[in-house]
Amino acid sequence: ANWGTDNSPSVQELADLVKGFGVETEEGAGDECLAALALLLFGQPGLKLPGGYSNEELSKGSPLRRLTLFPQELVMLGRATVLIKGISSRVGIPWNLSAKWAEPAAQALACGEEGCMVPVYAAPPPPVGGELRGTVSHGDSRPRFAEVVGKFLEFRRYLWEWMRGKFVSILPGPLKRFLMKRAAAKIERAQRA
Repeated sequence: ANWGTDNSPSVQELADLVKGFGVETEEGAGDECLAALALLLFGQPGLKLPGGYSNEELSKGSPLRRLTLFPQELVMLGRATVLIKGISSRVGIPWNLSAKWAEPAAQALACGEEGCMVPVYAAPPPPVGGELRGTVSHGDSRPRFAEVVGKFLEFRRYLWEWMRGKFVSILPGPLKRFLMKRAAAKIERAQRA
């Protein structure tokens, strides 16, 4: 669920989830701090956080400054989320971290208390109730060549979109106007033909 919508979790629900991981805050921080921490790590960049907390990790109003206990097994996860969100924001690619991690998180939960053979981030286990798409049927969990090529082409498309946007953003105004006029003329010629 997205924060701030009708079906979004309440501050209390988010706080309870974060408490369940063993995170503790200084006295008086309240549930708003824990909910703000959850949204800071996994919500969309630029969200208005509950309790008036800042969504900038290093600011004085950050919920991170009110933490007294953050379990060690979550430190790398926290660093990864902040890093991924920062990079996606900087290069201008919208990246919904919670949506991207929903399936692997469900797979990790399905492994239960004992855990899986390998961490969910190392080699994806098959989804609950079926085989992993694109794998060889005799149990080899390596990606197929076609799947690798597809991911590479997808990466190239995103890279091209980013480079095109970056290139246009650094062009001087007169050159942008000239190129826009040429593109408009080309579209008009194509429509007449």
